[in-house]
Amino acid sequence: MGLLSKVLATGAKGAQASNIARSVSKSKMNPLLKRRGEELRKKIEEENTGLPEDTTVGKMYSPLVSTVEQMNIGAGGTKGENIEAFLRKRAPNVTEAEKQFYELGFEPTKKYTREEVLDTLNNVNKEYTIRKRTTYDDGDSTQQFETMQRQPIAAKKERYEEIMVDADRGSIPLGDEKAHFNPDTVVHTRLSVIRSYDDPDYKAVLVEEIQSDLHHIANMSDKAVQQAVSGSRHTPFSGFYEEINPFLEANDPNRIRMPAYEWHEYNVDSMASEYDLVISNKKAFHSVIEAYDKLEKLETSTRIQGALDSGRRQIREELRLKLKDNGIEVDARDPHSLIKKAYRYILELNEDVEEFVDFDSWGGAEDGPVNFFESQLDTFIPEVMEEYNEIVMTNIKRNKGVVSDGVDPRKPAPVQSKTEVMRKGILANIAYAKENGINKILIPSPEEIAKQRVGTFREVAHTLKDQKLAEKYFELQGKGLEGKADELALEYFTKVFKPLYGNAVQKVLRSLAQETKGAIKVGKKEMPYRNVLENKEEMKTLIEIDITDFEFDPKNDALRFNKGGLVA
Repeated sequence: MGLLSKVLATGAKGAQASNIARSVSKSKMNPLLKRRGEELRKKIEEENTGLPEDTTVGKMYSPLVSTVEQMNIGAGGTKGENIEAFLRKRAPNVTEAEKQFYELGFEPTKKYTREEVLDTLNNVNKEYTIRKRTTYDDGDSTQQFETMQRQPIAAKKERYEEIMVDADRGSIPLGDEKAHFNPDTVVHTRLSVIRSYDDPDYKAVLVEEIQSDLHHIANMSDKAVQQAVSGSRHTPFSGFYEEINPFLEANDPNRIRMPAYEWHEYNVDSMASEYDLVISNKKAFHSVIEAYDKLEKLETSTRIQGALDSGRRQIREELRLKLKDNGIEVDARDPHSLIKKAYRYILELNEDVEEFVDFDSWGGAEDGPVNFFESQLDTFIPEVMEEYNEIVMTNIKRNKGVVSDGVDPRKPAPVQSKTEVMRKGILANIAYAKENGINKILIPSPEEIAKQRVGTFREVAHTLKDQKLAEKYFELQGKGLEGKADELALEYFTKVFKPLYGNAVQKVLRSLAQETKGAIKVGKKEMPYRNVLENKEEMKTLIEIDITDFEFDPKNDALRFNKGGLVA
């Protein structure tokens, strides 16, 4: 095809995508608020019937699904390439993150009806739900949750709440142990309802935190994501095995920390005990673990086949000689086969088994259970080691960045930037405020958010890239300079939180003020904070969001999940 033909073909394809008729103009296709009226109210009432785990506050609609609902696709369908071109390049107010989340992949020449496209998208996620964590407490929740890194504001705290923005159940491949809330929680926020002591008529929602576990996990490295997935480090083959338990502090004596060899010995012993077997040749077993260690490092550091083959041969020969030094003479073409052969001589029958068996019931010692067990070793040992090998090989795959079961929790997330996280969090707070007849929302500065994390610096110190900073912190603490150490921690956390609570907040609020044509107003509010150490109060400046003129009922109106657009 010549250059002119390519240009004409490309232009024709673009024109076809652009000419997909719409029932509304592009600028009005996905407004900030979609009026759904009685239909939405009934749906929320049904979800809140009985005693639900979490209470539905409101809904956020997907602009990608909404776009398809409004595209005037003919009864006979439209080619997949034209539908996808429109959704990827021309659909208004849809972030790249959500496009990736829905994993668009329509067959180019196949014609799709609107129902078929919606079925494909709804199979991933239909909408997002703003939920309030149900505590079922009858008393004052402000005292019950006083330890939850709250802002020390000098005001009457009437209520403490935790709010989640959840995708449809099961649409995000996370397990319960990987998030603060539901595995499908996209963003969560903690808030307090406060009244000013000086002005009892002033009532506001105070944002305590806006965070996204999903966004955090989506940006993890291979190694870090496995810690989140499994709850512990990859099982090492050298050094130490250390349990990472989110409910135990780093220095808690109940945390498991043991030499790697001991962990593997314990693991195999626990499996082998069912067959009355024990590791009889520990030196040979250590040689096998060393071989696994070298194989893992080799297979993760190079993808060149020649280097892999050469490295495996070297590992096999080293292991063969070490096994020979420990009384085991076996050979094989590759190290994995060599290890399997070695297992037959590493595990042996537990000598104490005779003490627990009634020989008389076996007709005498000659034909007794000991001889029977010996004759079965060739069956027992492969069964034990097959189970152990599965654990080991899974760990090797994880260390290589291959997640077991083919599910990677870093699957494209519907939020992939701090601005997207903050936008959903602020909208969730607006929905909660409107539901409760509150028209003011306060957001603390990054420094005030950071101050509530100072006490956690010790827990995260070992994860910092700048270990000199961690060393300085512990050095100051060791000298009894707690105040200086806290200043260092505050400086670190302020730097961490500024992009979210500073830059992202400002960007989101500018956007909301613009797209609501000033119905959402942004200003500043001075509020007193308690300084417990100095036993005094000091004035702090918070961002104030005024939603008095923002006409929004979370029981009737669905918020748009993503950016841009105008109020309907």
